[in-house]
Amino acid sequence: KFPMPAIWLFTLDYALLSKNEDLKEKVFFTLKKIGMGGIYDHLRGGFARYSVDGEWFAPHFEKMLYDNGQLVELYAKAYQVSGDHFFLEKVEETIAWLEAEMLQEEGGFHAAQDADSEGVEGKFYTWTYAELANLVGDELPWLNKLYNLKPNGNWEDGVNILFQTESYSLIASEFGMSEDDLKKKIKQVKNSLLEVRNQRIFPGKDDKILSGWNAIISSGLIQAYHATGNHHYLQLALNNLDFIKEKLYQKDLLYRSYKNGHHYTPAFLEDYSQVIKANLMAFEASGKLAYLEFAQKLSDYCLEAFYDESDGFFFFNNPKAEKLIADKKELFDNVIPASNSGMARNLHRLSIFTYEEKYGEVASKMLGGMKSLILKEPGFLCNWASFLLESLVPTAEIGILGKGAQEKAIGIQRGYQPNAIIAWSENMTETAPILSDKKPDSDGNALIYVCFDHTCQKPVSSIEETISQLPYLA
Repeated sequence: KFPMPAIWLFTLDYALLSKNEDLKEKVFFTLKKIGMGGIYDHLRGGFARYSVDGEWFAPHFEKMLYDNGQLVELYAKAYQVSGDHFFLEKVEETIAWLEAEMLQEEGGFHAAQDADSEGVEGKFYTWTYAELANLVGDELPWLNKLYNLKPNGNWEDGVNILFQTESYSLIASEFGMSEDDLKKKIKQVKNSLLEVRNQRIFPGKDDKILSGWNAIISSGLIQAYHATGNHHYLQLALNNLDFIKEKLYQKDLLYRSYKNGHHYTPAFLEDYSQVIKANLMAFEASGKLAYLEFAQKLSDYCLEAFYDESDGFFFFNNPKAEKLIADKKELFDNVIPASNSGMARNLHRLSIFTYEEKYGEVASKMLGGMKSLILKEPGFLCNWASFLLESLVPTAEIGILGKGAQEKAIGIQRGYQPNAIIAWSENMTETAPILSDKKPDSDGNALIYVCFDHTCQKPVSSIEETISQLPYLA
């Protein structure tokens, strides 16, 4: 079983825009089961690629960058919507793992961690009962129940995978503790077990840095910043995007791979698509025009080098740059969303930020070409379905201008609003086109404009009034 983040990102947006509480709870239920499963590394954070059973219990222990970036984004949104600290825990622990074990000194993230160490899959992550009993002492009874530990092992070869099936609140009440006390104990036990685990031989690592996968991490980090207000997450994301621009963007070309100070292989559409998305998110979060300009520059290059006028979709590779046996187009969303669906959504957003219709026209044509297929096979076209949803409910264009604009933007972004984009500036200079016709109030204080298709509602000054102007699925 693969987590498939694009499916749950779409389903969450659909539940919110259609005000379907039952569906929203089903999304949260699924995310809880994944986060409680053995597929999640309960000591260090981070998700494995997939589980080999139906309960998310026994993973293939490999951790991939692209899964974890998307899952951080998804769990951050789940936390924003629900306020449930279980989702926050997964976000914070996964980012802690990324920073501790995957970040290299220049600001890029390594691609993957292997499943094997010492030639045995999962050896690094699993425990014998005797080991755990010896290490945790009196804490064993509740730990036993929390993680389904068995004296002869709950997995093969007599070892245990940490696998949570009961909520913290249930364990706390069963063992006569408050939930806060249990959480403190869990933290202490995790830290002591992690100390021991860190002395083991680590799994191997794929230490190349891929531009597209790194951008996926940056998108997740930016969403985590919105969810938590933790500025460190935003800084990690911006450092990473600056690293991509500095090291993997040379002579007006994006490259796919970087290692030991060298860049390799001109980027594919997948890389461009993810880097554009992350830069658009960085513009919304930081207010710095350079991120929007870079996203636009990369988009213009994609239209020039990858776009096929004949059918309105993009090639995966640049057909002018290299001759492959066949020039393919990636249309179906998989564990990583299709590069074409990513580009369609990027161009839709870019057209709103820049007021340049050409981007929106290409995006609409792409969606038109996929619509009947989306309705037939939504499970394999969930990022496309998210874009279809964005076209059914008009995208809210939120522009904020004046003193206090950043604070208001942060307030709006703190609660997750699907299908809305935000641009803000404290002053009138160097603004993006979306802000060019906006003004502060007579005292220079920020006003919030909610617009649809460049037509604005009456400007407001509070976050509540802003939210009340956002549309839902009829």
